[in-house]
Amino acid sequence: MCRIKAVNRTHKYMDIYAKIYKLPVDNITCQILPMRHDHGYRPFFMNLTFDFCGFFRSLRTEHGIREILLQELFQTVKQFTNLNHSCPYNHDLVISKMWTGNLETRFLRYIPLPQGDYSLSFYWFTVGVHRATVRVYFRLTGG
Repeated sequence: MCRIKAVNRTHKYMDIYAKIYKLPVDNITCQILPMRHDHGYRPFFMNLTFDFCGFFRSLRTEHGIREILLQELFQTVKQFTNLNHSCPYNHDLVISKMWTGNLETRFLRYIPLPQGDYSLSFYWFTVGVHRATVRVYFRLTGG
C-alpha cells in the first residue's frame, strides 16, 4: 500500500506499507533510477544498484559518491521507517508519515537540480527476482 496525504496545499506526507509473504528476507538488491520529465520521463543521473543488506554492513566504511548519495537518502527516511537495520528482515516493511519536504531539505540540497518534474523509481529484488517497484514523483519549483 502506498499513500500520500495532503495536510495542506504545501505539506504532504507519504506512507508505504509492504507486506512480506516469505520471511526472513536476507538477500535484497535495490536499483534506484532517477528520471526527469523531458518529453516523457528519461534517466538523467547515475543508476544506483546496490546490495541493500550490504549497505547497512558498510554504512560507515565506504565513501564513494554512490555511497554518499545512498547515505543521504537513508538519512532522509530513517526516522520514518523500520528499514533501519541490516538483514535479515523478519517483518513487513514500513515508511510512516514521511514529510515529502524532507526530500528537498535533506537529500536534494546536495544535488542542484533545475526546476521541473522528476521521479525516483526504486526496483526491489530478492534472490535476484524482481519483487516490487516504488515510484515517487515530485515537482521542483523556484519557491
